[in-house]
Amino acid sequence: MTTKKKPQEPEVGAGMMSFMEMNEIQGYPIREWNTQQFVALYPEIKHIATTLSEAGITLATIETTLAANMMTFADAVIPCVPNILKYSCPQKDQAERDNLPFPAALQITMALLKRNMDHIADFFDQSPK
Repeated sequence: MTTKKKPQEPEVGAGMMSFMEMNEIQGYPIREWNTQQFVALYPEIKHIATTLSEAGITLATIETTLAANMMTFADAVIPCVPNILKYSCPQKDQAERDNLPFPAALQITMALLKRNMDHIADFFDQSPK
């Protein structure tokens, strides 16, 4: 008789896309933000968290609600892409960031957000409603 293993709880944001686990995408480093970067990105992170929270999206439900709320997610993230890239990848100049194809810019931004999820989690109200 075999016993079934209890499935592990998925990590918040895990499985969204495999590229989010990378350390570099198209020459852009995917690193945890330092204090200066986080402070510079505070308005963007607050905007993303507020937009998603107002739509009822929490860290616990983000994976299951992402597809159903794609426009809300786009409204939250797309305006923040330029500054997230600017402050997260300061070694890339403005022209290089401006010429980055949008799908790549979004991919890099999503990977940066996932890498920095611990910082972002503080903006979400985790209490049950």
